[in-house]
Amino acid sequence: MRALVVSTVLLPVLVAGCGHRESVSQSSTAAGSTGASPATTQAADSYPCAPQGATEIKITRGVVVCSDAYAIAAKYHTQGEKVPQIDTYKCETGTADTRPLIIQCVSDTAEFGVYPAP
Repeated sequence: MRALVVSTVLLPVLVAGCGHRESVSQSSTAAGSTGASPATTQAADSYPCAPQGATEIKITRGVVVCSDAYAIAAKYHTQGEKVPQIDTYKCETGTADTRPLIIQCVSDTAEFGVYPAP
């Protein structure tokens, strides 16, 4: 049942693609920088990406371009490996304890979660 629910929620991510684009400027990637838009970079606090279809990504650690996070999430296959390596991320589905989290992806330098869109 969990695979069916995740498949249904992820389908819009796969269909929507990565139309949302942001760029990360070199000066805004340093910790403690000011003037950076929370939608493009992150040093200490988490921030959401603009929803795409039925999902929204929340960056919880590191610097991640939202369009890249959506592209990585779209590569996650619910019927595949339990914790696949996708690019530099290891991703896994959320559990009943982590709801409404759908997928969590973690790398050495960043982390993000996929949630239902508000």
